[in-house]
Amino acid sequence: MLDTINCRVAICDDDDYDIEKIRMIIDDYQYDKNIDFKIDLYKSAEELLEKYVPGYYMVLILDVELTGMDGIELAKTIRALPDKDVCIIYVSSHPQYMSGAFDVRAFNYVQKTIYSDEEITLMHNKLFRVLDNAFENMNQSESLLKIKTDLEEDTLFKIKDIIAISSENKKESSVIIRYAGKDIIGFDRVKNLYESLKDQNFVYISRWRIVNLLHIHVINKESVLMDDGSKYELSRHYKNELNRLFSDKVLSI
Repeated sequence: MLDTINCRVAICDDDDYDIEKIRMIIDDYQYDKNIDFKIDLYKSAEELLEKYVPGYYMVLILDVELTGMDGIELAKTIRALPDKDVCIIYVSSHPQYMSGAFDVRAFNYVQKTIYSDEEITLMHNKLFRVLDNAFENMNQSESLLKIKTDLEEDTLFKIKDIIAISSENKKESSVIIRYAGKDIIGFDRVKNLYESLKDQNFVYISRWRIVNLLHIHVINKESVLMDDGSKYELSRHYKNELNRLFSDKVLSI
């Protein structure tokens, strides 16, 4: 199980009673499984989207019928950001929406039954099983980088999706992480991160910047264009090695 990393879970439901019962089940789960969860509660899709950063949450637990934008449209918006990897679980009393849930690659759909002790126990056990399966899948997925960021706490990044990591100079204890179309401030040094990532297709292009080889679109004379449209200065000192590694790793695929 994921007992060594902080997992962020968002619950979105516009009913105070329902959202509290679901939160209590998630609390029980993290205690039972020894997983350190950070749980955020949202009362509307709009509130969640306002604060949403791709890659920040590992699991979203959504109701379907919400005031304003519904849970299906919320998931479509999140998938289009893009965030293709976040695990979406619907907990709803409206099974007629199940087909729509799977259209947005929801991991599962749990029937909301929280109006008697017996019903709560049934939903409790079903949600436990769904979360077990979800985290088992995550354990089998790509490697993650854990780093403190300006998002307040440790943040998990899928290494394959990181575009670049930059700093102003070697004395800086903060870096800029290019990820999912955003620049996120992280608190570490490029040198330290390179040591963790050098076997994961990362390479220097200047003294204070490393990039993911698999996201390079074009290597120009004095710059590198990445596949998300970001562009970085290329130092002459690193150009030959970059061209060699790019040819060996990417053009041979």
